Amino acid sequence: MPTEAQKVYITAGQSYDLEKKLWRLEHSAKNRFGGTTDSDLSELEDVMALTAARVQGAESEVSDIENKIAALSTKKKVSGSHQKKKATSDFSKSNGASWRSNNM
Repeated sequence: MPTEAQKVYITAGQSYDLEKKLWRLEHSAKNRFGGTTDSDLSELEDVMALTAARVQGAESEVSDIENKIAALSTKKKVSGSHQKKKATSDFSKSNGASWRSNNM
């Protein structure tokens, strides 16, 4: 199962591929100025619209995954700082108890 970071790279790659396909379709449509029928243009427009929607969906997926990674990173940092505080507090308490028993 891919990690969140791997999912970002996979989705970004898919987005890039779709953008390249869209670019090729746009240039193909521009280069077909002579003899192109309305149905040909309509078909190309449909393909371009579908590809553009896929690009937008892929970019949205990348954004969602990046947000999840950021949330997990923040959660991990907060959890780590709580553990450090607890460990320091436990050390201080046990160190004080040890000092008191040695000096009494």
